[in-house]
Amino acid sequence: MIDIIMKWEYWEDTFKPIWFDKYTMQHEELPPSDIDHHYVWTVCEEDNTFYIRKGFAIVNRLYYYVTEIPWQENIEYHVSETTTMFGEEDDD
Repeated sequence: MIDIIMKWEYWEDTFKPIWFDKYTMQHEELPPSDIDHHYVWTVCEEDNTFYIRKGFAIVNRLYYYVTEIPWQENIEYHVSETTTMFGEEDDD
């Protein structure tokens, strides 16, 4: 397994999110069968920290992104936040 650490902005430039869904998929227990899970990422929050996980996650999820570029099975991505979810700079 390869570990890659990247900032949120680099993740956006690399995987090119094209769509996110706060409502439709948020309440689903299983991913829709017409979406390849390699293009789906879950935005999660834990202890006031936002992070992105590859694939569909249920625990701590906020919403999902679908990207133009798929993630790879043999890579574990660690995406850190550098700004708030709404693009404003953090006060920290």
